[in-house]
Amino acid sequence: MMFWPLIVVVIVGMILLAVIAAGPRLFHGTRRVRESFWCPLRRREVSADFAVSEWDGARLAVEACTAFEPPTAIDCARRCLDAAYRRQWEPALPVSGSTASRDAM
Repeated sequence: MMFWPLIVVVIVGMILLAVIAAGPRLFHGTRRVRESFWCPLRRREVSADFAVSEWDGARLAVEACTAFEPPTAIDCARRCLDAAYRRQWEPALPVSGSTASRDAM
């Protein structure tokens, strides 16, 4: 009878691990985030709209980018999805109406 607290902790831990492992499948919503950064492909500052996972904040897709005309006709390898790749250069100045910062990347 003295082991019941341990059993409860183990069961709760197993439930938490299951939720963490299944999280992206359970919470598959996305939001759109606009960020400005230096694009080495176009050699200029661009603004891009990313589809971001609600679960972990990971960038899933580039929905639009000012480097292309029209902005939705993205024709590159989309390396900007990788935050480490974008951080190689200094951040661009904020776009009007945008509150994204370098820390959010």
